Formats: sequence, C-alpha cells, structure tokens
Amino acid sequence: MKKVLAASIVIGVIITLVTGVINTTPSGLVGATWYGWPFAWRIVPVVLNPVSNYDIPKLVADLVVWIVVALVLLVIFQKLRK
Repeated sequence: MKKVLAASIVIGVIITLVTGVINTTPSGLVGATWYGWPFAWRIVPVVLNPVSNYDIPKLVADLVVWIVVALVLLVIFQKLRK
C-alpha cells in the first residue's frame, strides 16, 4: 500500500504541474490568463512585463484533488489485476 500511495503522490504532483501550463481562462475574462485545473492556481496578468502570481491554497487543493484521483485509480487497477 505504501508503493501505491507514493505512486499516487508522484502522479498527482505531475498532473498538477501539467495543468499549470494549460490555459483555463473563462471566456470573457480580460486582464489575466488563468492556469491550473480544477482550480486556477497560476495567474498571469496581461501587461507589458507579465509576472506569474501563484495562489498557494488553490495549488494545495489542486494537489489534493489529483493525488486522491490517482490513488483511487491505482487502487481500482490493483484490484482488477488480482
């Protein structure tokens, strides 16, 4: 079970970082570009010198969501293999 938990943490971190480069800006929003899914945790304003702003609570929530999803999928796959 420790291996499954460790693997789900690694997979969750990877998925969270990958969603950090996917544009999830709602249509009609002007002034910033949002990244991260299901929670937008990286916000880049549309200005001359854009600087990324990170919303740490949303980043942690995103990590938790993806770790739980990965854990559930790994447990299901493990049960199906037996």
